[in-house]
Amino acid sequence: MPPAPGTRAHFVALSTYEGRPALEGPHAALFCEILAGLRERLGFRLHAYVVLPARAGLVVATADGDPQSVRLIVRGLTARYARELHARSGWPGRIFRDPVGVAGVPTAAAIARRAAALHRMPVLAGLAPRPSAWRWSSAGAWTGLGLPPAPVDLPEEAVRGTVSG
Repeated sequence: MPPAPGTRAHFVALSTYEGRPALEGPHAALFCEILAGLRERLGFRLHAYVVLPARAGLVVATADGDPQSVRLIVRGLTARYARELHARSGWPGRIFRDPVGVAGVPTAAAIARRAAALHRMPVLAGLAPRPSAWRWSSAGAWTGLGLPPAPVDLPEEAVRGTVSG
């Protein structure tokens, strides 16, 4: 399936099976470690992300812009995370719920809006007083207030200072 005209990136929504906290605390660190490793190995662009105890959201871009490529990356991410979580902690049963939602994010401004929405999620969930206080997100990279646990690729417009995070 060809990408929608003008699609630069895709938003991915992940939810844990039965809302269990499979991404909480040290599990979030493991998820970010695996995400960073796949970004490096597979060469996709990771624009923004947040990891909450029972869900995660990502904005990623691939060279071909095809949502199927994004789904393959996410399938690899979730499979690798599940294997590692089972092996390291003995987590019982399934980790993620199917299906995974993928939606196009066509412009740098839309990427910035989606990133801001992702970064507000811990505040809305009562997990942090402000977006930059939540450790398991890319908010630090967008605000310049810290380094995120997985490196991000800010849109070129953001690097030039024309897009705010």
